[in-house]
Parts: sequence; C-alpha cells; structure tokens
Amino acid sequence: MKPKDRKVSPVADWVKAEVVGRIAAAGVTLPVDYELFGRSFDGNR
Repeated sequence: MKPKDRKVSPVADWVKAEVVGRIAAAGVTLPVDYELFGRSFDGNR
C-alpha cells in the first residue's frame, strides 16, 4: 500500500503462476508484441 499516493497493489504478493492463471481465467489475451518479442513495447521502460 502507498497511502501517500492512495494506491494499492493487490497482486504484489502473488507468484507469477497465480497472475498468469487469473489472466487466463478471465479470458484476457496479450498483445501481439508479446508473441513476437516476449514483452510489451508500451514505452514504459
């Protein structure tokens, strides 16, 4: 929790398998750049 910013990161204590499982269960698909490059090129790096 970041009280100053009023933000909460609810998946901070999940392992990667839990995050991937929840995303898959929700039917969310990754953008094509993950298939091509293994990561996203959203400009936040």
